[in-house]
Amino acid sequence: MQNREWWLRPPVRDISFPRGFGLGMMEGWETISRDGETEPSVRGTGTEDYFNGAWYYLPKGGRFSAPYHGCILRDLLRSRIAVYRFDMSAPVSFSRSLRVNIGHGFYNELACDYSSTAYWYQAEPHRPWLELPPVHLRQPHPATVNLAQSAILLAPPLIAMLALLRSLRHHRT
Repeated sequence: MQNREWWLRPPVRDISFPRGFGLGMMEGWETISRDGETEPSVRGTGTEDYFNGAWYYLPKGGRFSAPYHGCILRDLLRSRIAVYRFDMSAPVSFSRSLRVNIGHGFYNELACDYSSTAYWYQAEPHRPWLELPPVHLRQPHPATVNLAQSAILLAPPLIAMLALLRSLRHHRT
């Protein structure tokens, strides 16, 4: 997942928590509908919870792996995260169709790039698969804007810290 929003300029309602400081796309709720259900039979509490990593994996220090879930990449500067989950202990059964939706932020309003892989047991014969979109429509956007946001956010405290260290060093001599 990669956030494509300018997360340092949130709407007033989000000012106390500016869109998850780049990882706000993980605040979207997941829903699962099986076999043509009109209302989802599974409603989650957030993408970070679904992947067992509340608080954007901060308490776990970012990357980790467990038998059925993990975080293989957490890049706060580029607003990117790569997580996985295998539903071995709580499989989601279906017969004809399965639809998994993941919201994009608190109000499902963030522009993000998502990519996913799903595995299932397939009985033969089956209908032909849908054609994939062209490659240029499936590629994520570059993280240049995300890096610029990080630089804007981190530059003032870094400059202040360097000035303080220089001042302390100057006073010692």
